[in-house]
Amino acid sequence: MKDLPIEPRKLLAAAERGARSIVIRTSDVEDATQDAMLRLLIRIAGSGVPMDLEAWMFRVGQNAARRLRGREQRSRRSEVEVEDIAGAAGIELGGQDPAMSAQRGVDLLQAYEQVLTARQVAIVRAAIEPGASMRQAACRVGIDASNFRRDLLRAALRIRRRMDPPQDLSG
Repeated sequence: MKDLPIEPRKLLAAAERGARSIVIRTSDVEDATQDAMLRLLIRIAGSGVPMDLEAWMFRVGQNAARRLRGREQRSRRSEVEVEDIAGAAGIELGGQDPAMSAQRGVDLLQAYEQVLTARQVAIVRAAIEPGASMRQAACRVGIDASNFRRDLLRAALRIRRRMDPPQDLSG
């Protein structure tokens, strides 16, 4: 392997500065910096050393931090609770323990099961289990989390439409 035109500490510092410009937590900065250093090694092994290595490392650190931040945001959005389903259907469950909320969700599902497709029924059943994350529920149904969320929201909207029939505005 060729000698790098800049010392490794400067490369590490550049990647860290780039990561720090995107994320705040020290652990996230460290993860993004490690990812940037790994990408540097892959780049050197594959196509050689970039021209302005320090600027390249800064940008790679930023991109690694953006990917990390995006994964965390998607993970936060993927948590599903019964209140989300009931809220979309227009039912308030606040202040109840999860088991009661789940039972209320089951009651809601049984009352409106005939307006849902079989797939939507399976998705709602998986989603209303207490403590189940969206990923876990999606795995039980056998689909990915984004399709699971989409279908869950469609089912909730279908229930809501059935609960609140449209008003006749002509009269």
